[in-house]
This record gives sequence, C-alpha cells and structure tokens, in this order.
Amino acid sequence: METDSVQTAEACDFSMRSEFPLRDWDRIWRRINSSQKTTALAWELWPDQRPISFLDALDEFCRETTGSQHRLTLADELRGLDRQIRSAEQMARCPIVATLGMLNSGKSSLVAGFLSHVGRCRMPRGHANRDGTARFVFWVPASWKNDASVWSCFHGQLRHVFGQAAELLADDPTEAKQQYSNTNPDVLNVPLVATDTKLDEFRVGWLDCPDIQSGQSLHDLRDETTSLRLAFLEKAAPLCSAFVIVTSLSVARDRTVDRLVRAVGNRMPRLSRYLAINMIRPNYQTRDILDDFQDFCEAHGIQDCYAAYDLAIPDGIRFMPTQPDGFEPSDDGHPIPWFYAMRRDDSPETLSDVPGERYLHHLPGVLNFSEAAQRRHLDLLDRAKRVIRQAGGVLNARIQKDRELASVKVDILKHALAKTMTNHDGSGREPDLTTSMTRSLSLQICDAVRRTAPGYIRWRLTIGKKAGEAGEAFLKRIAKWFPRVSERFRRFTETALAVFRKKSQQRRKTFLDSLEQAGFLDGLPVGHGSAMSRSELPGRCNRIVTRFHEQSAVVYSQEMIDDLMKEMWDSRSAFRKVLDIVSTPVVMIMLFLAAMFAAIDGGTTFIGISVLEFVMVMGFTTLAEKLSSSTIYREAERVVALHQFSDLLAIACDELGLPRPWHISRPVLLKEFKGAELPESQLPQEVKEPRFWIAAVDEEAVSQLYGAVAVEREA
Repeated sequence: METDSVQTAEACDFSMRSEFPLRDWDRIWRRINSSQKTTALAWELWPDQRPISFLDALDEFCRETTGSQHRLTLADELRGLDRQIRSAEQMARCPIVATLGMLNSGKSSLVAGFLSHVGRCRMPRGHANRDGTARFVFWVPASWKNDASVWSCFHGQLRHVFGQAAELLADDPTEAKQQYSNTNPDVLNVPLVATDTKLDEFRVGWLDCPDIQSGQSLHDLRDETTSLRLAFLEKAAPLCSAFVIVTSLSVARDRTVDRLVRAVGNRMPRLSRYLAINMIRPNYQTRDILDDFQDFCEAHGIQDCYAAYDLAIPDGIRFMPTQPDGFEPSDDGHPIPWFYAMRRDDSPETLSDVPGERYLHHLPGVLNFSEAAQRRHLDLLDRAKRVIRQAGGVLNARIQKDRELASVKVDILKHALAKTMTNHDGSGREPDLTTSMTRSLSLQICDAVRRTAPGYIRWRLTIGKKAGEAGEAFLKRIAKWFPRVSERFRRFTETALAVFRKKSQQRRKTFLDSLEQAGFLDGLPVGHGSAMSRSELPGRCNRIVTRFHEQSAVVYSQEMIDDLMKEMWDSRSAFRKVLDIVSTPVVMIMLFLAAMFAAIDGGTTFIGISVLEFVMVMGFTTLAEKLSSSTIYREAERVVALHQFSDLLAIACDELGLPRPWHISRPVLLKEFKGAELPESQLPQEVKEPRFWIAAVDEEAVSQLYGAVAVEREA
C-alpha cells in the first residue's frame, strides 16, 4: 500500500480552510464600520456633513430595542454577532480531534504529547486500573477560557450537544485524576473540559476518550457501558474534525479493532480518519508494518498511518525522527511518544530528515472544519444577514420619519418668521417681505449719503462720520460741553426707540403666537439637549435677533444705493442745500449712532424693523420718499429681503435645534412671498442642542451587503 497517496488532496490542501463561509465577514464588517467617503454606507447631512458608518447611524437613529430578551439595539446585536462569529472562527481554527483505541494502547500518552508539563500532571497515565481513562475529556486551548465570548460559545455548544452543562477538570492533579477515572455511569454523559497553553501553540483541541469496550470483554461491543460510550461519540461527532485510532502492532489482525473502527466510523461518518500505531518493536520495519495494515486502512478509509516506536526499549529511539518543534519531553519517568507518518522507504538513517508536515503535530493545520463549526457559522451568518436587512429597513424608516418631522417643524418656523417679516401696509398691495435695518445696512446707507453728497457738504459729513464712529465717547463729550444738545438728542433717541420697541413687541408677539398656534413644541424631540418649554421661547427669540444683527452682513448693491443717494441730493432745492450745510454733521452723527441701536436691549428692539420704517422714524422723510417711490430700490429690497430672511431662518433653526431647511430638501420655497426660492444662508452654523439627526443611507449598497452574506448550504 502506497500510503503517500492515502492522504487525500482535501486533507493536505491547507488553502481549503480559507474557503470557510466566514471568508467575506471581515470585508462586510469593515464596510458597516467604515466612515470613509468612498466606502461609508451612510452620510450625515446635519448637524455635520460627513460620511458615517452604518453602525454609527444605527446608534443614532435606532435607539429602540429589537424586542429580544436582552433588549439589545440593532447596532448592539450586530456587534454581538460579530463577537460570536469571530469566537466561532477562533474555535474553528483549532479543530478538535478524538482519540480512540484499545486498552493500554497509549491514547492519553498521544494527547499528552500536545500538552505542557502542567497539563500532563492532570491526566492519569499507566497500566493500572486506577490510571485508566473512564470519561470523555475535552482538552482545548487556554485562550478559549481567557476569551469570555469564545468560552461561552464553546460551553453553549456542549450544552446543546449533550443536553447538560460540562464539568471543568480540576486544577489539582489528584482531584483531576479522580475525575478522569470515575466509572460511575451517571457521569459518563457529562463531558469534562480542561485547558492547556500548549494547545494554543499547536492550534488543536483533543477529545480524550475512554476505551470503547468496557474492559469486561474485548469481543463484546454491545454491553451497556460500550453503548453509552458509542452514543457519546455520536453526539460529539459534529464537534470534531477527525478521529485517531490508537493501537499497538500486536492487535493488527484482531477483529475487535475492526469492529471498533467500524462502530466509530458509523457514528462519525464525516470525520477524517487516521491510524496511530504505538509501541512498535525495533525489529519491525516500516514496509512490513504498512503491508500488515494495508487492507485495514483501505477498508476503513484511513487517510494516513502514524507510528511511534517503543521508547521504553533502549533501541526504540533510534527508529524515531527528531522531536517536533514545541514538543516537551517527559519529566516524570513515563516516556511520551511523538508520532510521524510512515513511508515505505523510511529507515533509521533517513528519519533525521523527516519533513515537519509528516509529524502528527502538523495534522491540525490540514484538517477541515468540523460540522458543528460550519453549521454554527452558517447560522450566525444567516442571522447577520437578517439583522443587516432589518437594520437597513428600520434605519431608512427612521430617517424618513425624522426628515418628515423636521420638515414640518422647519415649515412652522418659516411660516412664523414670514408672517413677522411681511409688510402689511394697508395699501391693498400684495404683502412683501421687508428688509430689516441692521448695522450693515445702516452703515452702507450712511456711507452712500456721505460719498454722493456735493463737495461743499461732504467735508462736514466726513467730520460727522468721525464723530459718529466715536460712539459713546462722543456722546459723553456732547453731554459735558453741550448739555442742551445732549438732552435733545437723548429725548430724540428715546422717542425713536419707543416707536421701535412697540413695533418690535408686536412682531415678536406675532412670531411667538404663530409658533404656539401651529403646535411647534408638540412632539419636538429632546435630541442632545433637554425638552424645550414654552417659557424658553422668548429668550431664544432674543438670541435669534441678537445673532441676526451681529452676523447678517447682507447689503444693497453699492451701485444702486449710490445712484439713489446721488439722485436724492440732486433733487433738493437750494434752500434745503443751505440747511444741509448746517445740519448734515448732525445727520451723520445720528445715522452712525443709530447703527449702534442694535446693541441696545440685546438687539431685541429691532425684530422686523424695516429700512423705510427706520429712516422715517429717524426723520429723513425725503430719503424715505425716494426709497419708497423707486422701482429699482423695491427690486433691490426684494433681493436683500430674501437673503436676510434666509439668514434669519438659518439662525432661528440653529437656536431652536432644527436642521436648516437646505439640509432637508432642495429647493427651499417661501410660499408667503410669491413662491420665491430662498438662497442658502452662508452664515456659519452654530447648533448647541440638535434635536434631529438628518442622514441618508445608500440603500443599494446595503442591499448588496446583506446579499453578500448569503451562504449556500449543503443539500
């Protein structure tokens, strides 16, 4: 028999292991965790604009539980599945091999060759009855116990297979050996579990089995104890990748061995099968041994024959190759063999050159995954597929729901602001949005008045400009040097402010009433802040107006305002021009100081105060008439009003924790103003308490993702 060809291509091809169903999971997991622009499955639109991972999107949106026993979120469930899949993979990468054989054949010695000295002390070895293995013991890598997820997964499999929890092998050697040799039938079906650090090095687990025959008869495999042990093997088969029959050369033709292997093979039909011939006498040559076992191997599908000469005989070591890497020699007087695959041309002279892959210690690296490992991975991947599909659907539904609710709240806010900022002058004309007097507009108008004035007046206006820029310092000097002038100016400004306050209060009331009537606060999410109360709205309204006056820099076209101011100067009579020589410095001072009014009362005085209202109250009737009668100005005001409204709406959204409308939809229309499209505000976003989270998910990519998880099961 040419045993070189006995080992099948499937068993030898290490690359076969990479074809495990888990091959795509790392790629899938990286994808649902990716926040890179090119691979992210979701995109945050508000409060930031950035790619985000699918899991982060689930964390943000899907806070409700999935209804499972542990009340996990979908994101938590996916993370748990990832841990389970990786735990199952770690277990699968360390196949479990069952060792079976006849009485005193050296099964435990074979397993001991893979253990550390500490592990060997916990297992009985010898020829006396007290040294026999009476229970099934799973020896697994110590790293499994150190990883809670892997340890839980393994014990869960044992509980599922055997119907009860496993028993841990004691750390104390004496107690452990007593567990090993316990012959009580009641505990036979309870597996023992032990760990050892050396098994991590060899990446293998072992099922150390008791003698299949009861010990009462070598020829009767039907007694009660034997039946129980065979039943245990049948249950354990899905957990194992292979089994090794350990025997001595003396029983090569014993029909009991034949019946034993046939009985085990029937209960472990899918497992790879190997033969380990132990305690060979030096007078037996490799070729003769292979010839003796050729029919046996062919009959039972043995994939390779391993040999170990009797190390208790002085000459036995001469027939053994050098010890495999990582093997620890015995230190207790009981020799521990190391097995190697036999070849017909072996001789004591050539054994020193035995390649590493022929050692039994190399076998775990070429074994296929166990049936249980494959089934568990398939089940986990199927669950992952269902959860990804469910998560994609839930996430899209939540995103759509939040977008719709956010859109409703923004529309309420937009309508309330439009109602406040619309000019209802009683003229019968269609109401228009009006421009609000801001510091930027005040300075622009003031500068245009000075720049377009006749030369004989401009120098006086320049002096007035400098005085006005002095602000409060100039007012204090006026009050000190010209108390009567200061008093008149103070009364004038107070009168103007009283008018502005009255109009402002009316408009603020209109704004707040509109929010109240539309149920703005009803159903408004708490978000990252706290629930908003009705008593907070006036204060937030004040911050909206303050920010608007501080940040909005919208102005008229410089060419247009210059033309209007020049036309105003040209239309003045000679008498008015003489008066201008005297009054223009005061005019400019008043204009510049008026630009500072926005700071008074925190800016709340000027909500919705239009440019025309401001100019008229300040006493510049000629300028007001010119502006109101100019078609050019009205068109310019329309453009400025839209940009100002856009800024005001953006600030209001920020202060109330809403996404700006441009993050929800495009275009953004203002139906109250002839359906005009609002230009997007360029003011920097300052969101303190976001109450919504607006995002988009690549549905096609998610669909492809859970499609990639699909795994073909065996028929």
